[in-house]
Amino acid sequence: MLQPGQVDVPPRPVPPAAVRWRRVGIYYLVVYAVTYGAVGGFLACGGSFRHPSWVLFAQVVSLTPALLALLLTRYLWREPVGAALGLRPRRDRWLLVAWLLPWLLSVLALVLGLAVPGVRWDGSLQPAVDAKILAPEQLELLRRMASRTSVPAAAVRPRSPRAPGLVAARSARASSGDARRCEQAGERHAGAVAGRLGIS
Repeated sequence: MLQPGQVDVPPRPVPPAAVRWRRVGIYYLVVYAVTYGAVGGFLACGGSFRHPSWVLFAQVVSLTPALLALLLTRYLWREPVGAALGLRPRRDRWLLVAWLLPWLLSVLALVLGLAVPGVRWDGSLQPAVDAKILAPEQLELLRRMASRTSVPAAAVRPRSPRAPGLVAARSARASSGDARRCEQAGERHAGAVAGRLGIS
């Protein structure tokens, strides 16, 4: 509250901090060099964008920008990481909501789906075979690939005409032969289904 004779003076705006363009350029150069270098090494070692191991590799490489920001700030520019990157944890209920809401919605969707009469959880992928979405050969190959990499078979989603994209996670140690045979089995299955439906 103003006292008699006092004048209300608005606070001066805080000038924005100067952009350190040299650091920005160094950061982008390092990120691009490391990211594309890693992808080039993956391809040079026999990897492929169509190989299932690419999914796992891409998820790991996606952490590169954040990790490099931490390393450059700490070891090259020798500044406090928290202050430089704005990593200041604070009590914010909306931040907690942003963290928990996606998980709660996923659980709610699962519960509501299972509440529908006649719906049940089946992680064996056998219903995909019964519905002609997945060939039996594909199912067997996917289970074999999952067992090699300790990935639960229920976490493997196949590539098929009605479910595009092969998102099964595999390590580089798994042979590409299984992936190719799985793809070929899917193509044969798609051709057989199209033939039965009279689709050329």
